[in-house]
Amino acid sequence: MYYVAGWHWWCQNTSLGQFWVGWVWGCGGGFLILHGLTYWWQTWYRDTTYLRSHIIGLDIHGVLNRHRTHFCALLRDHLDKDVDFEDIQKMPVHKCPHLDVTSSDEHAVFNLPQYWTEMPVNEEAQDALKKLRNAFR
Repeated sequence: MYYVAGWHWWCQNTSLGQFWVGWVWGCGGGFLILHGLTYWWQTWYRDTTYLRSHIIGLDIHGVLNRHRTHFCALLRDHLDKDVDFEDIQKMPVHKCPHLDVTSSDEHAVFNLPQYWTEMPVNEEAQDALKKLRNAFR
């Protein structure tokens, strides 16, 4: 709008006449309309296409998977540190005082691709999720 107002002032105070004033205001109004239509289309596309799926992704403190046992197994295999999964009492693990796990150890395990791709599933949760998935079909 500053650009349009500046052009309007300049055109009014010069000898260019009403033609340029109309052209400048027309371009500004056209841009405003184009901006509004683009915004409307993007929100419509988001709501009806790429965000519209039947995927439920949720895990509350290891309800759906066995991340503590998996973490301990990868910690043992890759960093040669033996930790029992029942000894992990709080997260992050490096804040457990009786365990010899540092923050860099945690980052090393969490950055392993197999930590995320080979996460063992809690079988009871898997059955419940299958029932939930079938309810939405």
